[in-house]
Amino acid sequence: MDEAAEEALLRRVPTGDDAAFESLYALYAQRVRLAAWRFCRRGDQIDDLTNETWCRAYRLRPDYDPTRPFFSWLCGILHNVWREQARKNAADSSDTAADDMPADDLSPDDVAAEAEMLAGLNDCVSRLDPEEQSLVRWRFFDGEPLRLVAQKLGIAEATVREIRLPAVMVKLQRCLSKKGRADRFFSFSSAQAGPPFQVISGDEP
Repeated sequence: MDEAAEEALLRRVPTGDDAAFESLYALYAQRVRLAAWRFCRRGDQIDDLTNETWCRAYRLRPDYDPTRPFFSWLCGILHNVWREQARKNAADSSDTAADDMPADDLSPDDVAAEAEMLAGLNDCVSRLDPEEQSLVRWRFFDGEPLRLVAQKLGIAEATVREIRLPAVMVKLQRCLSKKGRADRFFSFSSAQAGPPFQVISGDEP
């Protein structure tokens, strides 16, 4: 969809145009799922977060300002939903971990930017060959040690460390550079305590 067509849809949202909202849902659904993962990092919570976010956005559409980025507006709603759910979970369980609490320091624009980066990463990983995708998934998504990754691939650990993994990272960096997202990706991934990113395709987080 070109920029002019999207802007036309955005102008129709506050008027209650359901067809326009449905078109924007199709356009932004994947990015909202990625933003939800940025908060909860749990596949079993993503559907609840995204569904409630879209329901609220639909109810609040008369308040939407078409001059404001639509995705940032959605991320603001998502942030509120996540805070409410995290606080409810904390009240229901005294065992709630600190990592499950909302990141209140993130602005909607921050969340939107990181979700856009993750969407770009998702596309870049999908362009790797199957073995490379497995390497990325095992090492970064599952946080497995290089020794175990090497065993699964049937090659020497030194080969994974010194050849295969650096080559994959170069491919990802080049792909993300073309999208203008490489610097943000490496800054984001290096700041994470656990696995730094996750590919989410379709309805399978």
